[in-house]
Amino acid sequence: MQNILLIGGAGFIGSSIAEQLIFKNHNVFILELPGTDLSRLYQIKDRVKIYYGKLENYDLIRDILNKNTIDTVIHLVSTLIPSSSLKSYLAEVEIVIKPTINLLSILSDLNVKLIYFSSGGTIYGTKKDAFFSERSPLAPISYYGQSKLLIEESIKFENRRSGLNYLILRPSNPYGIGQAIYGKQGLIAASVGNIINNKKITIWGNGSVIRDYIYIDDLVDAIISIIKLGGDNEIYNIGSGKGYSVNEVIDTLTKCIAEKIEVEYVAARSVDVPSVVLDITKLHTIFKPNYLSLEEGIRIFFLHEKQKSINK
Repeated sequence: MQNILLIGGAGFIGSSIAEQLIFKNHNVFILELPGTDLSRLYQIKDRVKIYYGKLENYDLIRDILNKNTIDTVIHLVSTLIPSSSLKSYLAEVEIVIKPTINLLSILSDLNVKLIYFSSGGTIYGTKKDAFFSERSPLAPISYYGQSKLLIEESIKFENRRSGLNYLILRPSNPYGIGQAIYGKQGLIAASVGNIINNKKITIWGNGSVIRDYIYIDDLVDAIISIIKLGGDNEIYNIGSGKGYSVNEVIDTLTKCIAEKIEVEYVAARSVDVPSVVLDITKLHTIFKPNYLSLEEGIRIFFLHEKQKSINK
């Protein structure tokens, strides 16, 4: 049994991890901003301790770590998405990147392990075969990817400097129940939301952009295995190892809902890497998943959200 603090634990991924950690009999603590929507934690609200504060509230975080004998901190905080602007990036530097760098020495001093959620797509940038392993060069072309790279390099530096114990996780594109369907991030989630509301789906470019998608339950299963068996000071890609174009995702949605979907194609964005598929060979040394197919995952997600809309 471990005592684990999730920073940003009320979000789509964090809440799913928290639920599974509790199922595995770990003690879970969450740090969130005041006023954060905690609805995703409803099922486990009586089994988690929630604190409110910011990343720069170092005294508060140190107190949480000491008071609860925290073994591991899982860092999930980011305010950016792949299309974020320079202005948003500069704000991220102040409210996430700088405080995270300051936090690293505190974790090292207290011998607390850090698990950092990076990016399994934007951090790699572009290359011809678009199949990326943990050893591939890191050359982001978006501010979101660059923010992840800065924090990754800071973690590695702190490991060299003071012995900080860490794991860096690079997930692909997660989707599924619990994800916001009316936000700006996530092709599948946004498409599901538009379909339910009888709106057309906007596609940037010609639909040829390829991504690696993973259902949220499969992602969390992999994360739990990495926490248990992943060792120290390692980096893991987490994905399906398969690539699907935007057009293939739309075709799959059409099959799942058995009705016509209206799609609008607009000009491509410079921040969209043409193709990203993760090499998950390293992950498979500790975790042998039985992944949901893209069609199965989309069907489960869509039917769940459709039923929610009916019940409103």
